[in-house]
Amino acid sequence: MDGSLILARKKGSEDAPGFLDEAAQSLVDPKTVGRGIYSTPDVKLAEKYCKTFKSKTDGKTYKVLLQNRICPSRRQECQRDGVWVVYVPQNNTDVQTRALVQESVRPYGLLLKEA
Repeated sequence: MDGSLILARKKGSEDAPGFLDEAAQSLVDPKTVGRGIYSTPDVKLAEKYCKTFKSKTDGKTYKVLLQNRICPSRRQECQRDGVWVVYVPQNNTDVQTRALVQESVRPYGLLLKEA
């Protein structure tokens, strides 16, 4: 499995990420951008797509990235350099999509940076 940073995100979503459940949901929600899980090993590129949140503890705003591993046999190089994608077929059911995500991507780290 190769290490990478997840780029999948919902348009206009402000709720906290829920790891695999959030990733699976973002693939079946019609408000998503594209039909797949987009990842990159480049932290600076991933930071452009990251989510931000305000801490209830210290009141500061943070950027958050999900660090994951991708099954090499399931990923393909995207048209953009340094970006990989695990394509999700349009005709997949919610259950099939969730299974594909769980077989393809393994989150293992959460990266935080003060915004």
